[in-house]
Amino acid sequence: MKLFIHLFLITILFTLTNCENSSQDTNSSNQIEKKSPASEIEKSPEELRAELKASEENSPLEYLSCEDVKMSEQTIQTRSEGLFRDAEYEPDGAIFTGNIHNKATLGQFKDAKIKILFYSRTNSLIEEKTYTIYEYLEPNSSISFSFKIESYPQAYSTFQVQLISAKVAE
Repeated sequence: MKLFIHLFLITILFTLTNCENSSQDTNSSNQIEKKSPASEIEKSPEELRAELKASEENSPLEYLSCEDVKMSEQTIQTRSEGLFRDAEYEPDGAIFTGNIHNKATLGQFKDAKIKILFYSRTNSLIEEKTYTIYEYLEPNSSISFSFKIESYPQAYSTFQVQLISAKVAE
């Protein structure tokens, strides 16, 4: 019976000391939480806008995307059709059309560079070409682009378009 009473008292004592420690922990965390908002200075809306604009302008590729890019192969007639032959055509480059979308809230960009990668049927890179779109990209807007390339590899199977850079518009 004495053993039971001793174990009971030790259990109660242990429980009470743990309760005191946990209440001290919560008091110290409350003090830290109370200090945090007071030590941080509130920023004005102009300062917040300037911070947002600076962060957007530091990483333009996070906010720009190239969408709906299509390639239209162009041909030129090299020989007219005759009584016993069809007309003959040769490749005359291709026209690329698409859109560039700027998802930034305040960041304005210009002169976006696009890289076109041509791949074979075995997914080997055959050729790559870089073009610059000399347009302003306003915040939360899209622009359409269209340009002609004079030649492209005839052995290509697929192509890929990547937006590789853009300048900050001043």
